[in-house]
Amino acid sequence: MKAWVGITDSDWYRFLRDRRHLDEVHFWQPGGGRQFRTLRVGAVTSMKARWESAAVTGIGFYATARSVTRDD
Repeated sequence: MKAWVGITDSDWYRFLRDRRHLDEVHFWQPGGGRQFRTLRVGAVTSMKARWESAAVTGIGFYATARSVTRDD
């Protein structure tokens, strides 16, 4: 089984933590020019904090990826 661990910052983690009603989360990467092809639909994903504890902050299931521009 493949899994993906993304690195997140403390502000984004706290933003999502405080909105427990959300059932969907979006992430982006600077530049955005690369297509994400690492996982298949349904694969396990997790987020890891980049700050001092480096703890896993959340787990989910991959649904889709797409590139967007400011005009979308």
